[in-house]
Amino acid sequence: MAYPGALVYNNGKSGGEDILYRKARCNMHISVKPLLTFDELIEKMKDLGIHFDRVTETEAKDFLSNSNYFFKIGAFRKNFHKDFEGRYNIDFRQLQELARLDMKLRYLLLQYCLDIEHSIKTYLLRLITNDPDEDGYDIVQHIFSTQRNATEFKNAIFSSVRFYDKGKLKFIDGFQKYYEKPPVWVVLEIMTMSKLKPFIVYLSNAKPRNTKLKKIRNGIRYTSMLRNECAHNRPIIFNLRNNNHHISKPIYTNAKRKGFTNEEIQIYKVAQIFALMDLHALVCGDGMRRNRYKDFVVFKQEFQRVEDLFQDNKYISRFQSAINRLVDIYQI
Repeated sequence: MAYPGALVYNNGKSGGEDILYRKARCNMHISVKPLLTFDELIEKMKDLGIHFDRVTETEAKDFLSNSNYFFKIGAFRKNFHKDFEGRYNIDFRQLQELARLDMKLRYLLLQYCLDIEHSIKTYLLRLITNDPDEDGYDIVQHIFSTQRNATEFKNAIFSSVRFYDKGKLKFIDGFQKYYEKPPVWVVLEIMTMSKLKPFIVYLSNAKPRNTKLKKIRNGIRYTSMLRNECAHNRPIIFNLRNNNHHISKPIYTNAKRKGFTNEEIQIYKVAQIFALMDLHALVCGDGMRRNRYKDFVVFKQEFQRVEDLFQDNKYISRFQSAINRLVDIYQI
């Protein structure tokens, strides 16, 4: 049975209409896709050109009901071309293996990101602590003042230690005493990676001879975006055919110098992962690097195990080639 969705019922009052329903009536050109049963999903995939030669339909339904869902696994078809009729020619097994690889890669890269976040915070605090002209408070106020909305920026930093209880704003673990004039050691402790960039920019401008800060500044944007994608379970091995994103010159030049082909580094996800790996090698200690490297080798082997499924897809093959190159470059 197909379920038409939430845009079909009213608010239960005579003559009244649900707001969503009214919007749907005013935007009739917007199609409302029904919720499909698993049998209907299989038929939909067949219509899209997804076949079931390497995986039976029963196995596919079991995978969709217990391990993944169509919206996510279907996204990986964007790595393949359509024919002139708008249909793919791929096997469900290919999508299944891409989904499995992608999950493992997300979990692995997230660990890299957490290592980098901790190490950068430690490094920045060491620089600030060793500067006799810094008291740990003025730098925070200066950086806040340079933001478009200083209060909004501060609230975003403190969002992890603030909550509402019965309509009242409260702080956890005594952080309220730091809110009005927060010291840098508190700010660095509670902020997310995405909020680190203003501190990195400020310090790199203040210390122009510090090449490490410059490299951190070049790579933090890519690493921060990748962290968010991994943490929110967004696909990584996705739409590899789309190379419309701009890659900064420092990242591109560095990748080419380390042996990446133009075709490899033009894949935006490859550029992101390269920036992350390069930053990890720069700021993290040998212990962290050694542990992550072992896991990355395992992922490379997992990819190799199913590479025959994608040997005719140049985009996935290039992505795998880039993974192999990263393992070679950053071995420890």
